[in-house]
Amino acid sequence: MKANTKMCNRCDQLLPLGNFYNQSNTKDGKGNYCKKCKSEYQKEQIKMLKATDPAMYLLNKSCYAAFERGKITYNRPGYENVRCSYDNAMSFLKALWDDVFFRNEWIAQTDVYVANNYNYKYRPTLDRIDPELGYEKDNIRMLPQHINVSRDKAV
Repeated sequence: MKANTKMCNRCDQLLPLGNFYNQSNTKDGKGNYCKKCKSEYQKEQIKMLKATDPAMYLLNKSCYAAFERGKITYNRPGYENVRCSYDNAMSFLKALWDDVFFRNEWIAQTDVYVANNYNYKYRPTLDRIDPELGYEKDNIRMLPQHINVSRDKAV
């Protein structure tokens, strides 16, 4: 094997190290799949999760998006001072999923969304109860998209 190259464990091609993502927990500091294979693998995993557990898939996407909106560098109007009290998106996801009441509401709304042919109007979303506060455990609830975006959130 040439220096500065690595074999992809998925496509079995010998490629330059630049074709691999950095990964600190490996001997050479690079991932085991090339960037192309890693991307394909992630797309397959997302497709599988979407098909087998749409509620978890949607909550995962929502938590990652909300976590990004809670960063200091996020500058979209309406989110200037919104923060997220969770250390990362995965801990955010876990906290919400572990809350049985929240999870059951999320799953029920996902079922409505799926039953209505994925009409975005019915998609479950994360809502900040008090818009002046951030993404904190007691300030988050599930609302369907059409209610979350409306001005009057009387729920």
